[in-house]
Amino acid sequence: INAEYMGGREARKPLAILVAGIDQAKSLGGQFNPTATKLADKYWPGPLTLVLPTANAEQYMGFRAPSHAVPLALAKSGACLALTSANLSGQADPRTCAEAVAALPSTAIALDAGHVNGVVSTVVKVVGHELVLLREGAVPFTTLLEFMKNEPV
Repeated sequence: INAEYMGGREARKPLAILVAGIDQAKSLGGQFNPTATKLADKYWPGPLTLVLPTANAEQYMGFRAPSHAVPLALAKSGACLALTSANLSGQADPRTCAEAVAALPSTAIALDAGHVNGVVSTVVKVVGHELVLLREGAVPFTTLLEFMKNEPV
């Protein structure tokens, strides 16, 4: 499936990888320093996507361990899936499978996991011990900064 084509996503905008937790993200190349580990320990599973360096320190990859039972079960089963919103880029996020399929009519297969509540994940890039906000979401960036300030590495 070409996520860029289906959703009108910018080709330069990388996809996050679905993981069950830190160990799985490490096995897929994520490099966890103490900052990334503290954030994952606190906010995973949950609405935080961590963009981390890989073994090739010049490249970064996003990882997400969601709190929804269905994708988390897929990740725990060993499935390696790239994540993107089930909508056209810039459009409202669908809350049901029917809304997602309607937004992307060329969808070949859809897994109905029930109604989804909530907002998009916050996406942060971990550069050394600094956090770079890439997208504000369910966890306010100020909350992450405060957490790191109160829980130094």
